[in-house]
Amino acid sequence: MKSYTVRVADARQSLDEIIEFLARIFGPSYHEALPIQDTLVRAEPTTKPENFVTARSSDGTLIGLVRIVERDIRVRRTVLHCGGLSSISVHPEWRRCGVNRDMMRVAGASMTARGMHLAYLHGRRALDGYYTQFGYSCMNRYLDLEVPSLPDANALCLDPWHPAEAKRIDRLYKQCYGALSGSIVRTEGIWDFLIARNASLKGACSILLGSRAQDKRPIGYIVRSGDRVTEVAVPERVFPNLAAALNRLGVRKISIH
Repeated sequence: MKSYTVRVADARQSLDEIIEFLARIFGPSYHEALPIQDTLVRAEPTTKPENFVTARSSDGTLIGLVRIVERDIRVRRTVLHCGGLSSISVHPEWRRCGVNRDMMRVAGASMTARGMHLAYLHGRRALDGYYTQFGYSCMNRYLDLEVPSLPDANALCLDPWHPAEAKRIDRLYKQCYGALSGSIVRTEGIWDFLIARNASLKGACSILLGSRAQDKRPIGYIVRSGDRVTEVAVPERVFPNLAAALNRLGVRKISIH
């Protein structure tokens, strides 16, 4: 039987070791994945030793990892301090040995001991219900909405944003999502992380500022990833113009969670 230990990391934990491990696990190309994982770990504002749960073989080799991402989430009129589980990974040679089960157990105990109100995760195994054994429920997958498009009068323009407009985008986010139960409270640090993450994807992901064609006044924004949009914050009155504006950009789907 293979021997391993699972524990919360301490100050001696090397971020370089974690980043290299994640790049090899998530790929598909190590050299392409390395800068992306580097940004995801180093730019994350809550990266600290106690937010890593590691599994190591008897010789000290890193064989598994769970990363805790701290976020404040609005639930009705309350804000809950939550732990999001990310980068859940096990080396292929150690899968089906109970490593992930033990890491999930330690991560849950750590978040409880630190007073977090809620744990959530975005997993790749939503359909088979794998994570329900750890107490997670209400699991779902991303839904793709096909975007029909008809010619319009170019009423809505979508243009690349500039970092100087970060505060404006934050205001637009709050206007759209501020009262929505389940929305994340986005601090300046979280916005910096999201912007750095988008930049690391080398054009595959971008923020576009929406404005009215007649006066170019910003009224909303979208987050584009390839041929789909993953976040929309625009007033309801311009919904009829949104599909055509996305079509001009080559966007075919809106992915919502």
